[in-house]
Amino acid sequence: EHNMSSILKVDQLQDSGGNAIITSDGSGNLTAGTIPSTVIGTGALLQVVSSSNAGNSTNTTSISYVDTVNTLNITPLSSNSKIVVIADHAISIDANSQQRADIRIRETVTSTTITDKRYIGQDGAGGTQSNRSIALCGVLTNSSTAQKTFKVQVRKADGQSSEAGNIGLNWYNNATHSMIALEIAG
Repeated sequence: EHNMSSILKVDQLQDSGGNAIITSDGSGNLTAGTIPSTVIGTGALLQVVSSSNAGNSTNTTSISYVDTVNTLNITPLSSNSKIVVIADHAISIDANSQQRADIRIRETVTSTTITDKRYIGQDGAGGTQSNRSIALCGVLTNSSTAQKTFKVQVRKADGQSSEAGNIGLNWYNNATHSMIALEIAG
């Protein structure tokens, strides 16, 4: 009885079109090539990325959108996928004539707003600070494998100075604001 074994050493496996399927850096670290949707099927979950961001006492009185600490980066595996983004965020709103704010998720590389909630808070001055925990969800139709950056942004409602006093962007110290991105095959 004879036992024969072989070793094949390569840096890259390619398909018949010359596209990299798997690449190795020579230290055992593998990088997968772009996976065509025909192999795994439309609707398949390609990856999940999450972020957890510490709250703080930063305030704004801006009538333009301002970045919060809630941000997430994802590098898509496919150029024709959908990226579902879910965010959990909290703000505080001090009264002015009104006590309302707008909050959105913005993808900053493509300048795409994927969800936009308006007039969060309460009508009228209210008299006391209003603290709001907000869940946001939106979908980006992806068109490239370039890294995408999603940010939760806040402003005074409708971009009007009378809509709120100070807005606590990342309410509050020791809080956790989080985002999750799911890339789905197109």
